[in-house]
Amino acid sequence: MRSYTLASAPQDPELEFFIERVPGGRLSGPLRSVAAGSRMALGAAAKGSFVVDPSVSHHVFVATVTGIAPFVSILRDQARRGFPAGRFVVLHGASYAQELGYGDELAALAAAHPDRVEYLPTVSRPAESRNRGWTGATGRVDSRVAEALGSRGLPTGDTAVYACGNSEMIRNVRAVAGREGLPFHSEAFD
Repeated sequence: MRSYTLASAPQDPELEFFIERVPGGRLSGPLRSVAAGSRMALGAAAKGSFVVDPSVSHHVFVATVTGIAPFVSILRDQARRGFPAGRFVVLHGASYAQELGYGDELAALAAAHPDRVEYLPTVSRPAESRNRGWTGATGRVDSRVAEALGSRGLPTGDTAVYACGNSEMIRNVRAVAGREGLPFHSEAFD
């Protein structure tokens, strides 16, 4: 049994997952051979509690690669409901720009709702040939959290920080949130 996070919103008629192919992986490799429309067995119910903190109005999402999936789900749901939960700052990091899945969707959502969503992608290996042409921010996503918190006027008593992705990034973001006295929520993808 393997666990994966949904990228689809609760209202979506189909389930959508963002799965990184892992060479030799027990499930990611075999999934590539499944034809569109094939039936698959899933657990009886979704599990977990990685949701928007209802006690605050401002939400800072920090993700590495496929860790963006739950945030996409949350943002799709929030957009359909008119953003009742407030303002969202999304920091999304990857080694290579092509790994910033949902980047176009998130940038479009931010452009359509600039008072509610800000999307801040970054690549950590800007000198690599695979990132040729990248003109956006560079550096590890966790290194950008303190600056994002400090420069956006987010009130300490009304902001929560969320991190999803690799454990090292989560530890680093947890430390920043702790120094700032902000509620912290996480889900590891290791």
